[in-house]
Amino acid sequence: MKRHFAVQMALLSLLLPGMNFLTSLKAQDKNSIIIDNLVFKSKILRSEISYAVYLPPGFPSSEKQYPVLYLLHGFGSHHRTWITEGNLKETADFSIRSGFLPPAVIVLPDAGTSWNINDCRGKYRWEDMFLMEFIPYIEAQYHISRNPNHRAIGGLSMGGYGAIVLALKHPDIFHLVLAMSAALRTDDDLLKTDETQWKNNLKPVFSCRNDAPSQRITAHWQENNPFLLLDQIPEDTLKQLSFYLDCGKDDYFYTSNRLFASLLEKHNVPCETAVFEGTHSWLYWRYALKRALPYAGKIWTRKIKSESTNQ
Repeated sequence: MKRHFAVQMALLSLLLPGMNFLTSLKAQDKNSIIIDNLVFKSKILRSEISYAVYLPPGFPSSEKQYPVLYLLHGFGSHHRTWITEGNLKETADFSIRSGFLPPAVIVLPDAGTSWNINDCRGKYRWEDMFLMEFIPYIEAQYHISRNPNHRAIGGLSMGGYGAIVLALKHPDIFHLVLAMSAALRTDDDLLKTDETQWKNNLKPVFSCRNDAPSQRITAHWQENNPFLLLDQIPEDTLKQLSFYLDCGKDDYFYTSNRLFASLLEKHNVPCETAVFEGTHSWLYWRYALKRALPYAGKIWTRKIKSESTNQ
């Protein structure tokens, strides 16, 4: 794996002017690295998926298995937005340097406007691609842990919704969720959604009924409704999960996030919530990430210590 990573860095030195990886691999080992122009070829989607990766200090020379966070973007954004707008590198560096977060790999896949699930027609199966192709590919490329205790999923807005839904549908894969301003909607919220937003943002994924084009509460919607999914998972399985929910008081998803947090509490699911003044904006999410990463660090550290004790 070291040799593979060194070769990758060498190739990047040729592709990216000004980045002298050949002569500074040792120096780079002391610093984190972000590679934001990576591409994965999906057989399921029959297309390429762009992604970025954050590698913590010490990664090139280490052989240990790192915890991993899959961090999802919002609707209308892309895989680089957490880097360009969310100060990802600076925040992760500070969290690791301060001891709030163990060195971890952060992977940022592009999800377009898929809502991080399969569409109702089965034509754009982003969820299947992510679980069946992308994660195994990332685990083969980078020495990261395959233990679900050390695998987290998080995101903002659409990505926050996606993180919650994917963890609830696949609790054997993700044990930790970091959701910031998650775009959660109850059935009533969906019915009240503006017609333009419904047609442009939601209908292409959730509603495929040509015989009833105005119907919004479809079977596909219900299959991917986190409020319903909570009641379908055995209590013992739910207790394996840990949630971090962060939403601003002036965010239009504030009420639905509070409702979801109360349902997690009702089901005795470990959950920490954060509420501050703020709206649905990057000004809020930059600070939300600074709060979310230490929570991930706390959970990972606790589980790693528990596993060491039980060995």
